[in-house]
Amino acid sequence: MINVRLVYIFFFLFFGSAFASAAAIKNDSLLAILNNKDAAVKKRDLIFYLRFEFGDMPQKDLLQARNETVQILQSANEPDREGLILFIDGICQYRERKYSDAQTTFLEAIQKADQNEDHYLLYACFTHLAFITNEHGDEIEAISDYRAAKKEATIVDDAYLQIVIDINLSDIYYRNKMFNNALFYLNEAQTLISSNKVKMQRLENSVNNNKAEVYYQLKDFDSLKKYNRLLHKAKEGSIGLYTFQKRTDYYLQLLQKKYSEVITTIGALRKDSLYHFDIIDDNILADAYFQSGQLDSAKSVVQRLIGNSKDKNHTELNLYLYRLLGDIESGKDNPKGAAIAYKMALLESVEQLKRLIDVGSVSSQISIDQVQYSYALRTETLKRERLWLIYMVSVAILLIIFGGLLYYNVHRKNYYEKLLFESKKNEIAFINSHEVRRHSSNLMGIVQMINHGDNKYENFVEAEKYLQSELNNLDNAIKNISSKLNN
Repeated sequence: MINVRLVYIFFFLFFGSAFASAAAIKNDSLLAILNNKDAAVKKRDLIFYLRFEFGDMPQKDLLQARNETVQILQSANEPDREGLILFIDGICQYRERKYSDAQTTFLEAIQKADQNEDHYLLYACFTHLAFITNEHGDEIEAISDYRAAKKEATIVDDAYLQIVIDINLSDIYYRNKMFNNALFYLNEAQTLISSNKVKMQRLENSVNNNKAEVYYQLKDFDSLKKYNRLLHKAKEGSIGLYTFQKRTDYYLQLLQKKYSEVITTIGALRKDSLYHFDIIDDNILADAYFQSGQLDSAKSVVQRLIGNSKDKNHTELNLYLYRLLGDIESGKDNPKGAAIAYKMALLESVEQLKRLIDVGSVSSQISIDQVQYSYALRTETLKRERLWLIYMVSVAILLIIFGGLLYYNVHRKNYYEKLLFESKKNEIAFINSHEVRRHSSNLMGIVQMINHGDNKYENFVEAEKYLQSELNNLDNAIKNISSKLNN
């Protein structure tokens, strides 16, 4: 069975990783976050900071830290301060195991966050509500809370938060024997990790471990072996990795029916300080004892587990234990004891069936949410594409109009330049024919008159002033032509 507490620890450490560069978070870090001009980044970092601070500090320091943080939020006039203060109070109550008070406080924080459209705060509150309800065995409410948290993670388009929700949802479906649903969310988490290039070994280890758990239950040896190998290839240092490796090791032994080796291995792991021994291991130990024919040992473990779980609302666990106890009593030829155990298992199975129906209903709602979001996302994408298309068509039309106007202006310019050229050419031709030729003809006439006279010198002296006048007129005519050519 997937270890719920490890998932919780992982989630808490995930929040803390945002600030893992410092050994301890101080108030100046909070002030730096509050001074961030990017509203979305500020909201995200605020939630991570508060979750890390109040989730991991010693319980004796909670009250003082709470008062200091509240004073800073009020001094900074943070718009979301009321919801954030309620969130802090909820975490403190959760740490003090005042679960009922914590639920009420988180619900109040949700109302404030909804008014301010603080999706990161909504995500955090819904997730903590899911922790509380899941810890008390109310899977339906837990899934509903995770569903609400997933909506908020989708709205802010934060792949990291969506991955964490998928891992937690897979755990709930796994515990209710809905393995296909569990694999669906694990595959979705794996896709988000790959497509968004999320580089965190803890996430990959959690997904690989949960897949190994599912394939063990499905008796798929090859797939279990694949994910066991991936866990052993993972980098050291990830929280719970050693436990994941060792547990999936003996899962492989179980599928190979090496029950004696499994019993020995679990006994050694109970004494291993690096290994996080859990109720999962006791369940497997009881089953291994039963399968190997050690019925008294199996019964002893089962009765101890039933005694520890009878006051807890975990139907799926009680069903497994009573059914195994019935098999043990049958193996010991104790029909009365077997009948009592099977009757208890039947009662638990009826309750489990009711829950499965409700879980399936909520699962359908989550699928509908995803389809709706996918449709909304495609609609938004189509709107953006439509706007871009309109923009491109508008630009194309403007370019065509501009090109047309440019062509028209060039064409008209050439036309008028041609007309101007023709006009100047005609004017120059007129000047040439009427002015230059007239003056040149007059000069030629004066020269002939001088040449045909009896006394050329006297004729030249007499005609000199006329000759000079015509030369000046000719020069002016030529200058007029040159001027027009230059213009």
